[in-house]
Amino acid sequence: MKNTTFVIIFIFIISNCFSQGNIRITGGTLKTSSNPVGVTINDFNFQNNSNSTHNLQNSTFIFKGSTNTFLGGNFSTTFYNIRIAKSTGVSVYLTQHQTVNNQIYMESGDLDLRNYNITLSSTATLDNEAFNRRVKATDGTNDGMGTGYLTTTRNNPSGNVANLGLNFTPSANLGSTEIRRGHQKLQGSGSYTGNYSIFRYYRIIPTTMSTLTINNFYYFGGSTNPELNAHPEANLQMFQQVNYGGPNYWQPRPTTNLDITNDYLSSTTSLPGTLNYILITLASTSTPLPVELTYFSGKCLDGKIMLNWQTASEYNNSGFVIQRSIDAHSWISIGFVEGKGFSNQTNNYSFIDNINTYAFYRLLQIDFDNNITYSDIISVVCNQDVTSEFDVIPVYPNIDNVNIIVKGIPNNVYRLEFINIIGQKIYNKEIKLTENSQLINLSRNIFASGVYYIIMSSNTDIICKSMYIE
Repeated sequence: MKNTTFVIIFIFIISNCFSQGNIRITGGTLKTSSNPVGVTINDFNFQNNSNSTHNLQNSTFIFKGSTNTFLGGNFSTTFYNIRIAKSTGVSVYLTQHQTVNNQIYMESGDLDLRNYNITLSSTATLDNEAFNRRVKATDGTNDGMGTGYLTTTRNNPSGNVANLGLNFTPSANLGSTEIRRGHQKLQGSGSYTGNYSIFRYYRIIPTTMSTLTINNFYYFGGSTNPELNAHPEANLQMFQQVNYGGPNYWQPRPTTNLDITNDYLSSTTSLPGTLNYILITLASTSTPLPVELTYFSGKCLDGKIMLNWQTASEYNNSGFVIQRSIDAHSWISIGFVEGKGFSNQTNNYSFIDNINTYAFYRLLQIDFDNNITYSDIISVVCNQDVTSEFDVIPVYPNIDNVNIIVKGIPNNVYRLEFINIIGQKIYNKEIKLTENSQLINLSRNIFASGVYYIIMSSNTDIICKSMYIE
């Protein structure tokens, strides 16, 4: 162990150039002299497996080479300077959290955080980034799939803190504030869950909450648009996550300037409601992130069906067409309710259908540019007091098997249909009963977990029941 320690100290002091293989620190005390020291690591992995003292004062670790290498080990390391000088398109990637006390300098190649974080000291900076030499977070292959982030804590921060690429001005003193820059693509909410942000976000966690003027939200466009995640650059818009008593959702924020030549957008934040952080990212007006529908429900009321729904925010919303079906396949439009257009507030809507039976309902939301989005399907059953000749009863639990009890008249033929919440017919079956009540076993492999509607019909009657399959 003493020999290992001596060799490590000696190597660092003479600033030797390593190439090909692994640097493993397995014990002893790792340190450099108090004078500036440069350590060039050429296509080496840096692996710290020693929970020892690491005094790398004034040292610069320069990662060079033409192959991907990692920076990790069982324990994190506190570096003074890290310089990424890999070939273009090649990365140093993290397999452990790290700390940097002075500077990360991007000379060439990328720094891939993957699922690990780098903590910057209160004076450390990130410098010389460009679209072809940047910090990112991948799953090893794909951009936007890693959860790692850069983080620093500053007192009452403003401006482009640590040169992380967000220049902001708070409206009041934020106090001690953590600032994170991440590169995971963030998912939209509500009816926009299929949409994702660009490969960059900022999370600001202040002691005292305040609104921010975002002078510059920088991103990397360039010739290849590496961070835009296919969003049209000319349509970029900032979105902020907020919660005003319901679910978290993405609130579109006004764009005060979009400079596609210099790759930045200017905007403002709002107070985030019940959240203790400010989370902002970029998406586009053509592929936005906000929630539209908080809930959609129906109930029987005085011989009619009352439909109720709520939006947490609205973006370009002309209104809602209410549609009804008796089989979840064929739909008719029965009414229209005007939307609020652009709204960051919670809005409640209702509609009365003058029928007293059972039916399926869905909402067709229309934008001002005539784009449409369908809600999930709901079912409402009235006239529960009317006795039908048959019934269908879901059996729980249904983790391994899907069982239902079918009641009816022996020797009669009944039709069963299973419909998912977006109206797709998953399974259908005809049953000829041999008894008044019969257990029907269905293969679990047919169904994914979720809510289904069971439609049971004869030549004279029809009923609908919902069933949750685990």
